Amino acid sequence: MKLPPSLAGACSRFWSWLISPSLLFASAMLSFPAFLFQKKLVVLAVEALIFFLLALSRRGKLRLLPSILMIAGITFFALFSPHGQVLVRWGRFSVTAGALEAGLSRGLTLAGMVFLSQLALSPQLHLPGKLGSFVVDMFTLLDKLTKERLVFSKEKKRARIKELMSTLDAHLYQVYWNEGQEDAVQDRAQATEVQQTEGKITMQGIVAASLFSGILYVLLFV
Repeated sequence: MKLPPSLAGACSRFWSWLISPSLLFASAMLSFPAFLFQKKLVVLAVEALIFFLLALSRRGKLRLLPSILMIAGITFFALFSPHGQVLVRWGRFSVTAGALEAGLSRGLTLAGMVFLSQLALSPQLHLPGKLGSFVVDMFTLLDKLTKERLVFSKEKKRARIKELMSTLDAHLYQVYWNEGQEDAVQDRAQATEVQQTEGKITMQGIVAASLFSGILYVLLFV
């Protein structure tokens, strides 16, 4: 899913004004336990949806289909451990309320954690020390690896396997050696510039971070 360029630009400027990348990262990390231990399925689904919308508005582009497939897959395999009230029965296979709720809960939790990570992490994030530089470089290269889709030709099975390995190898080589090193240096310089100009901790950033984490913890105990 991709936002229109004008809307994506407006959202980017809003996030730059609202909160610094480091403060958003800290708030998201503090919010992880509140989301992870949420037991109400409806609240969990709403929170995961909000995380997705926030991450989409901040990044401008986000893939939703892999998360939907992940939730569906986890829910499907959870149905093979039936417990609770039987909702539907097909021969020996039965769909129970307990298994369905458990599968959806696990899938939504995992998807929500992915969305929250995508919200918190960006190339503009500046973390101190060698560990911080490593995290920034890692996610910068990860973004580059997932920007473009790999295209494969329709060949026989063995040929497709060989092509898959060679294409992945060439893509990794191109990103790391041809683009990775220069772009990583450039992104770190841009991150430092962003931190100096827009990365200051402001009152609206503190309020936004407090509300974000506070609401999640309130929903956890309500």
